[in-house]
Amino acid sequence: MINIVTSFFIPKFASDLNADRCEELKMALNKNLECRLIEKIHLFVDDDLALEYLTQLTAAADKAADKAANKIVVIAVSKQPLYSDLFTYATEKLVGKICMVTNSDIYLSKFSSNLYKYLQDNNTVYALTRHEHDMSCPLIKKYNGSHDSFIFKSPLKNTDFIPNIMHPQNLWGSENVLMVQINKCGIRIFNPCYQALIVHLHKSDLREPDRIRIGGRKGGYTSRPCKLR
Repeated sequence: MINIVTSFFIPKFASDLNADRCEELKMALNKNLECRLIEKIHLFVDDDLALEYLTQLTAAADKAADKAANKIVVIAVSKQPLYSDLFTYATEKLVGKICMVTNSDIYLSKFSSNLYKYLQDNNTVYALTRHEHDMSCPLIKKYNGSHDSFIFKSPLKNTDFIPNIMHPQNLWGSENVLMVQINKCGIRIFNPCYQALIVHLHKSDLREPDRIRIGGRKGGYTSRPCKLR
């Protein structure tokens, strides 16, 4: 069973696509709630509006006797998490668990059972490239280094990288910087993105207008798609 560690928010910036983006984020959350591979979903919640939605979702699920409602764990409210927050939480609160630090518009569709064995040494991370909402996979077939989810067994053998990833997820290059730091700690990184299939719900293509880049455009560390036996 896998524990997701991520954030949940309701987009606020003005756009005709704003409602569509909200639905994508809600759908990703609901898909993960329905997924039998997921034990719990641990959420940094953006604000009271997002918390209210989660409260209503949980109440409706309770009324319907839906056990999925019990999967939600609220970590904190009114805090956009840094990658360091996500990995610190997994390291301190989810010892012995398989964790998936991921973007909030991602849901897990498949995780082959043979992948669990490679995580048992606490020295392996799966950095996964995504499939899109229509199950196409241009970033896999025409690879350019995109990674949206990181799966590992907590705690990793070396967590010295955590102080060096004090940046949020929604920056250009943020995952590349994370992988550089993980690699420096001697942790193995694989990308079995057909065996561990994540789906990206972002048909709306709505993005923050002032998004910045970190880590530079060249160099860094990426993990090419592979198959593990």
